Amino acid sequence: MKNANSSKLVKPPGWFWPNAHNLLLILLLTLPLSGLVAQLSTLEIGTGNDWVTFGLGNNQDDGHSFSVYLNGETTKGFGFSLILDGVTDQQFSHERYGALALSLSQRLSLRLAPAVTLSLEPAIGVAAAGNLGLEWIQNTLHGLLGRAPVNLPEADQQLRVHPSLSLKGDGALFLGRSSVHLLVSASYTHALEGSLNGAISLEMMDTLHLGGGVSRLYPASDYPSQQLRVQQYSGPYLFSTYDGSLIKTRWMTFPTTGFSYGTFGFDPLAFTREKRFTHADWAVAGGISYDPAGYQTRLASLRYRNAVLAIRYSNGPLAQGSGQRRNIGSWSLGYFTPIGPTTLLFRPTIELYGGFKRFNLVQGFATSLIDKLRPVIGVEVGLGLGPEDGWIIENQAYHFRLAIGAQHTLFTSSLAAPYEKWEKIAQPWSFLFGLVLEIRHDFG
Repeated sequence: MKNANSSKLVKPPGWFWPNAHNLLLILLLTLPLSGLVAQLSTLEIGTGNDWVTFGLGNNQDDGHSFSVYLNGETTKGFGFSLILDGVTDQQFSHERYGALALSLSQRLSLRLAPAVTLSLEPAIGVAAAGNLGLEWIQNTLHGLLGRAPVNLPEADQQLRVHPSLSLKGDGALFLGRSSVHLLVSASYTHALEGSLNGAISLEMMDTLHLGGGVSRLYPASDYPSQQLRVQQYSGPYLFSTYDGSLIKTRWMTFPTTGFSYGTFGFDPLAFTREKRFTHADWAVAGGISYDPAGYQTRLASLRYRNAVLAIRYSNGPLAQGSGQRRNIGSWSLGYFTPIGPTTLLFRPTIELYGGFKRFNLVQGFATSLIDKLRPVIGVEVGLGLGPEDGWIIENQAYHFRLAIGAQHTLFTSSLAAPYEKWEKIAQPWSFLFGLVLEIRHDFG
């Protein structure tokens, strides 16, 4: 096995196709995509990572580590999905593998009653699994982020192609501008894995989904490294999705396994849709900031008028090559207000908030050294860049603001641990500087 602490990047090897029949199968599935571009109603391009935790669980940077995807749907319900997944196992088998999955689907919708609908979505596809050269991709990204490389041998030096089938069902009860959904799905990829999933969710204003469910994965391959991914994705889970026309996000967390995963994508077709924003009903925001020690913190918030529900979270190794990992998250309620007119080129804002902050320090991958909640209060002073309604896409108005924040955490004396980097985190005061994107929604 290669040294996991080595800083040398391994170039991707040449890809191996088992035979011409598998290549022909993939080409036959991709040919119909060329005629779909003009008929697309949505087209999403994005990436996923297990560092999207919202402060919950334990970010291990292992198992289902990252993904890149492209999916779309036509006005007649015909869809396609292309997903590249990177899976590692640094804990047990010390191997990795990649999977590139392509599927074509057709959504069929029925109205069973004035407020009740049922949709079914069968799909057929192929998945190529094995050596996709993802070690080089992952370690290049880690190098840009200042993180240690993950050098693991491939579980299979060949690239094997597996046919797949899946079926999704969605029963919906509409309650005005909201709806309740019962979701079920089943999939099988020959000689790779199968899955069963059931969930219930609440959809609000065609934009935000909140829900929970139960998932089961069934491995059917010879990859020992697949077992960790199966453990992560099996059991009860909570999830949320956000469809902001241009920006789309998804997040899920499994409380019993400590695994979380999130995706971030955008739809370039949003720029072609009619602009119809006149006022703001709700606003969502996301941002990235850094503290004086160089640790990155991510923001996700929901605002109604002046009231703000916000999540700030940070995770990763204490230092490059460190055997300890941090998982920090704060959940707060606050009061947000602009200072002065909202039409100015530069617009001061202020937010006052209070809530709870989680301090989680993990040794290795799963040994928790500290996991405690503490009360926290904070203030964020912002400077809006451009008018609030200066950039409109469909029924949303986008704008950026620079933000400087300070947090004070109570009762931090019991958070001590014998690591210099941790002592800088577990302090009463913390300071952040970053950039926030706020999206104001018109649901009229």
